[in-house]
Amino acid sequence: GFKVCAAWANPCESDAAGGCVTFCGRGVGAIVGSQWTFLPWPSYINSNKIANCCGMKWRHKMSFLELVGHALHIISFPDSVSGRTVCTKIDNHGTVVIAYKGRDLKCPVSDCLVRTCNYVATALQCKAFVMDIGRCSTSTADAVDAISKSDWDRFHSLVPNHEVDPRRIPPSFTKWLDSPSDDRYLGERIVADLRKWGVQTLF
Repeated sequence: GFKVCAAWANPCESDAAGGCVTFCGRGVGAIVGSQWTFLPWPSYINSNKIANCCGMKWRHKMSFLELVGHALHIISFPDSVSGRTVCTKIDNHGTVVIAYKGRDLKCPVSDCLVRTCNYVATALQCKAFVMDIGRCSTSTADAVDAISKSDWDRFHSLVPNHEVDPRRIPPSFTKWLDSPSDDRYLGERIVADLRKWGVQTLF
């Protein structure tokens, strides 16, 4: 569950950039040590499209967008999170509240995502926490901010020893993000993807 973060939890920094109608390189990134990943936003987030679930523009739904970063921590770094206590550091308080409660009664899509995070973490026998931190408050937080904005020169300078290739993202998750909905089976499909990659799961 998402309660007070344990001091010994293995950290991940994640950050999401808001969508932008004039620049399509934005997205969400995560860093665990020298490992990293990046997911560019689908076109609807870089537009003025309204989310049916709440009436907000998708590019302004920052609590949801930042929650994608926490999902990436769990689903893209299974070798780092399996069987461990981990913490995703996020600079959006609304996201931290959603993760702490384990639900979002105002947005069914965010609710689906946080339930999915819980399901996959349980399958990996992982205790996953979320922590609120200041924006760009550490060099790693600055680096993941650079990833979210496709500022690769800044990222390379801040994390010179990073792995060459980003960690892969389960295809079932990217497919869901292309057209997000309250999908009760998303977690099961992500776990199935991880098993195809040879990841051991509880179920």
